[in-house]
Amino acid sequence: MKRALSISITCVFLLVAVLLFGPPNLKQYLPFPSPQHTVSSFLNAAKKSDFEKMSSYIASDNAGDVSKLDAEDETEQYFLDYLKECLLKMSYEIKSTEVTGESAVVTVHFKYIDSSDLLSSVVKDVLTQGLSSVLSGTELTDEQQNAMFTDAIQKYRESAADTYVESTVDISCKKVDGAWLIDSVNDDLGNILTSNFISVTSPTPQYGSGVLGNYSVSIDDNCDIAHDYDGNPVAIVTYNWTNNSANATNFESIFNTQVFQNGVECDSAFLSVDYDSSSATKNIKPGTSFSVQKAYTLQDNKDSFDVEVTEFLSLFNNPPMVTQTFEFN
Repeated sequence: MKRALSISITCVFLLVAVLLFGPPNLKQYLPFPSPQHTVSSFLNAAKKSDFEKMSSYIASDNAGDVSKLDAEDETEQYFLDYLKECLLKMSYEIKSTEVTGESAVVTVHFKYIDSSDLLSSVVKDVLTQGLSSVLSGTELTDEQQNAMFTDAIQKYRESAADTYVESTVDISCKKVDGAWLIDSVNDDLGNILTSNFISVTSPTPQYGSGVLGNYSVSIDDNCDIAHDYDGNPVAIVTYNWTNNSANATNFESIFNTQVFQNGVECDSAFLSVDYDSSSATKNIKPGTSFSVQKAYTLQDNKDSFDVEVTEFLSLFNNPPMVTQTFEFN
């Protein structure tokens, strides 16, 4: 099931990987007279999807294999073509350059297409269709998975208008054998070059509250401390969530919650005190908000602990997350 999405992820990360590897012989690319000239040349090559030329402006001991960007099938080609269209529509303005010896920082302001909503919608479509197939006992072939992904991205590309966002990024450069080269493609620049795809697959945790898929969730600031039957401290965490999907569902089916203390996951707790232990399994209709409580056995009542919430079903190794840290007074 994960293969359909992995096709798109592979395309993007092959692009980023090529950008991280420089040419085997820097001398053939001299001269690069200034940091801003190098950055401008790199971004102009990016707009044309000239990946080989892009890699020539990046400092590295490894040679980039641009041929890796060749699509192996129709689905990969479709996605790669979409990324190229986004790169062509990107615009930029170099705001400043600071040079210190053989190092420099070039500050660039970008306007580019934000494809995060489109890509998130594609992921949800693929996940929903794939899950339905699994539940019905149907095993999808590679061709069917490819077609499912292609149909999803084509559907959203046709119906969604381009959404532009702006961002300012510092690009570090250094002098190598007399040539100014980009030191590396950092996450911020890589995210722009992939139209925010990296932020979809490796999102920044949301502190306290946030949106996870079709649901919003917050972790209440007030956490009750009780004790289990053995006298161990227990954290009773309250979650407030809203069902923004089209179907009735419950917290337990949608979210995965974890509590960590001293880097170790805490187990669910069984308490002698009253708390709303059944609230997490109560279905709520679309548009409804509801509070639930869950209890976790702590190691002690001295060290801080972290609460993390993710979607129960996710195709990402690093899924979107809402988190909060609690300290003992």
